[in-house]
Amino acid sequence: MRKTLFILFILLLNIAFSQAIYFRHLTLKDELSQLSVMSIYQDEIGRMWFGTLEGLCMYDGEQITIHKPESTNETGILGNDNRYIVGDRQGNIYFNSDFSFIRYNICTQQFKCLKKENVDAITSYNNAIYLAVKDTIYIFSKRYHLYI
Repeated sequence: MRKTLFILFILLLNIAFSQAIYFRHLTLKDELSQLSVMSIYQDEIGRMWFGTLEGLCMYDGEQITIHKPESTNETGILGNDNRYIVGDRQGNIYFNSDFSFIRYNICTQQFKCLKKENVDAITSYNNAIYLAVKDTIYIFSKRYHLYI
């Protein structure tokens, strides 16, 4: 009996201090560029970034902003295919777009192409950004914008 009361007490305590999780499904009606989301990233501000095959989408909790190719210049997104998104938790979001390596600065809200071709994948681990370029893996140096 004592054991049963203890378990019941623990369960009630757990229910009392649990937090509700809010989840909202985003669809094409919410202006998501495509239903096939290839990657998801949450930035420091709490916005959700979705990489799709038809652009990069940013959801701020109320609306979706879609970033699609404007032109093939140094500051714009170079393509639709956005499969990998990572961040450095210092105000930069990195992603690949049609095999290019792109940085988005949260503070200035500017895109910059850091490498134009052959970037197959990107990931981050221990505050480092890794790029897979053809058959080689590079570490991106944020300070010098070099590939080691």
